[in-house]
Amino acid sequence: MHGLAAQQFALALFAVASNMRRIIQLEHDGHESERRAGAGRSPQPRKQPDDSLERAPDRIGETRYVRNPPPRSLVPWEPSELASAPA
Repeated sequence: MHGLAAQQFALALFAVASNMRRIIQLEHDGHESERRAGAGRSPQPRKQPDDSLERAPDRIGETRYVRNPPPRSLVPWEPSELASAPA
């Protein structure tokens, strides 16, 4: 095969492989949750779509990043004496 037909065939194979991996992972997760419940352990909670992964610096307050930062106050620029002095 050459050209467009080969690309479409390869894309179809990649899609099948991706879907198979997802199906296998889903079945594995279900088996693991059943195994945990059978052993008397609570199932691990699923991460909700609105949950975010908290990095360690965010948890302990060592970052200055915020989602909606307050507006910055602008300071007027003034030329320094060193910049205007001839070399």
